[in-house]
Amino acid sequence: MKNQKILYHTLCVVVLLIAGITQALANCVIYPQPDATVNFGTVTVTSDIPVGGVIASQSIPATNNKEMECDAGSYGYFHFHLSYSANETSISHVYETNLQGIGVRVLQNGFYFTSPYTSSPAWTGPTAAYDANPTIVDLIKTSDTPEAGVLDIKQLAVKNFYYSSAEHQDRAYNMGNTTIVVPSLSCTVLTPTVAANLNNHLTTEFTGINSTTASVELPIKLSCPAGIMVYAKLDATADTATPQPGAIKLTPSSVLTASGVAIQIVDANNNGVPIGSISQFKPLTPTILNFGWKARYLQTAEIVAAGDANASATVTINYQ
Repeated sequence: MKNQKILYHTLCVVVLLIAGITQALANCVIYPQPDATVNFGTVTVTSDIPVGGVIASQSIPATNNKEMECDAGSYGYFHFHLSYSANETSISHVYETNLQGIGVRVLQNGFYFTSPYTSSPAWTGPTAAYDANPTIVDLIKTSDTPEAGVLDIKQLAVKNFYYSSAEHQDRAYNMGNTTIVVPSLSCTVLTPTVAANLNNHLTTEFTGINSTTASVELPIKLSCPAGIMVYAKLDATADTATPQPGAIKLTPSSVLTASGVAIQIVDANNNGVPIGSISQFKPLTPTILNFGWKARYLQTAEIVAAGDANASATVTINYQ
């Protein structure tokens, strides 16, 4: 009986050793890729790019058809690291850079590079042969007032494969020369004072309420760079005798003021320009921006009486 017990225990030890040897043979093979450099060069951030919009994008191709394979019974994880210390912005998966208003986003195989890292699901052998796909690096506008300058990021991101209780680098992404240019947002008003001569008209020319005379151009012109947004607001005393937009009340004359009419400001489509509201313009190329506004007389009452028919208005212009 004593010998039997010894043999029994010895057999158990042998079985455990064999099991340990089988587990140690399981393995994953990494096919590391050479480091990639992301060179955006000089990038211009125009005002028409919205917050959250892509300023520039690069697709970094993979150099191998697959990145790893695992033996049966083995497994591992990909870790998608953002290499530098940065805070995530209010835009998901977009991280701050050294330039205010400029963020970066890195995506590969459906996984975003994050800080400290994003982990993929476990890949289990032998069927796991992880195909290599391009890595997408985006520069994102994160505020309406982006900062110009040079992006100071040496190593942007790194992807590691984690198995056997250790991380193994698959690929690093370094930031090359990238300069952000923010164009100077400046327009020049070419016509600071505009006068429109509406000419003399007979009262018989007006045929009823809302009838008008021919329109005369208001040559409000600006010189603006491409992509800038121009906002104009018409300020004047509205003529409350009519609901028509853009109707300005006549200025009282020292002699005799006409009645039953207003001066109406209309746009290029002959629609009244609402007083106190914002009109938006956007030159697509560096150009002379002409608002296309016009002025005309508008009948506001059944009877039109002769007299002086003048009015004034102020146009306030903002751009960004």
